[in-house]
Amino acid sequence: MLGQNTQTFLVNGLNPPPPAPFTNTHCPVQNRAVFFGPHAFKKDYSGHIKVRETAQKNIEKRLNRNAAFTITLDRARAHLLAIDNGIDQDSIIIVPVCAEGEPYQHKSSFLRARLGITSDCKIILYAGFLADWAMCEELVAAARSWPEGWILVMHSHGYDDEVYINRIKKQAGRNVRFSSTPVSYEQLPALLASADIGVALYRNLGMNFTLVSSAS
Repeated sequence: MLGQNTQTFLVNGLNPPPPAPFTNTHCPVQNRAVFFGPHAFKKDYSGHIKVRETAQKNIEKRLNRNAAFTITLDRARAHLLAIDNGIDQDSIIIVPVCAEGEPYQHKSSFLRARLGITSDCKIILYAGFLADWAMCEELVAAARSWPEGWILVMHSHGYDDEVYINRIKKQAGRNVRFSSTPVSYEQLPALLASADIGVALYRNLGMNFTLVSSAS
């Protein structure tokens, strides 16, 4: 339980979030708790906000207003978060989403070797959740009209909705490959670098999803 003198910090945009409240041993301010708020904005895409989400949002606002500072992903999210939670935008720290280390600048054959795709084919890669909000079914259906030699690879971590996966597989033509075996963090740059084109679609589900796409 947090004591009366404990200060909180809000880290916005983590999915899935660490347990909250959570003591950050690397925080430069000692003996203060970190509150992780994964939702950030109202889920306006449903047309109404459910009771549970309303309660969660109210708790988030209260903790955020008492926080020493807030961390989020970019300036656009910081602006809306300040408005949504009624906090001073100057108290928000921007930490972009990016990998550590030097940029990966080499073309790889990772997916060609893994999926048996010949060098004369173009690889169009979707990597992430296979979900309705990512318009995966529409993407797979659209691939049927692509030119000869254009291959769509749908790569995921393997923790997707089986019913939805079966549905999009029914839409798949011969030029679609599914890759559901997770790769290590170290292998991810090579996987991405083996594609000729990357695709990331976000259904219009409200401002939160719109900003997720730009932050990703």
